[in-house]
Amino acid sequence: MTRIFSHKVKPGHEKDFEEWSKKLTAKAAEHPGFQNITKIKPSDPQNLEYVVIVHWASYDDLKKWEESDYLKKMIKESEEFTLSVKNLQEDSGMEIWFDWPMNAKSVLKPAFYKQVIIAIVTVVPLIFLLGAIMEPILGAFNLPGPLMILLNVLIMAPLMTLLMPRITKAFHPWLYPTPKAEKK
Repeated sequence: MTRIFSHKVKPGHEKDFEEWSKKLTAKAAEHPGFQNITKIKPSDPQNLEYVVIVHWASYDDLKKWEESDYLKKMIKESEEFTLSVKNLQEDSGMEIWFDWPMNAKSVLKPAFYKQVIIAIVTVVPLIFLLGAIMEPILGAFNLPGPLMILLNVLIMAPLMTLLMPRITKAFHPWLYPTPKAEKK
């Protein structure tokens, strides 16, 4: 479960926000289901918008955290130095398909080689399966090679979009190591 927030910070309160977010992250790391957090600092000093990407093991874990007294207290505390907080997006499991911004500072995210392995383990069987199914069907139409490839890609892309969240979830313990604060 991934949630993306935008925090607009009052000018001159960047340090307050940084300290607040460190405390919040440390406490979240102790909460069951926390996976990692990525914070993107503002590049424009005139627009102090921090983007925070938070990953939880499940929707239930996220909800329990959001309903915690500690988070409510911290949100109240942040009102002193923030102009606004917006929930920008909520996803579950598709993050390995997209490039992370160059200035994203990930606390914990899957290693690149793990993302590549998961993609290969998913794509290669689909290529063979689609080839075995589509060749007899489309072969009768005697279509040119590039058109066959295009049709296979048009079928493969939605399948990957459906499968990757499930594959990511199945390989979760390997992709996302347990944060140090959760290890006992």
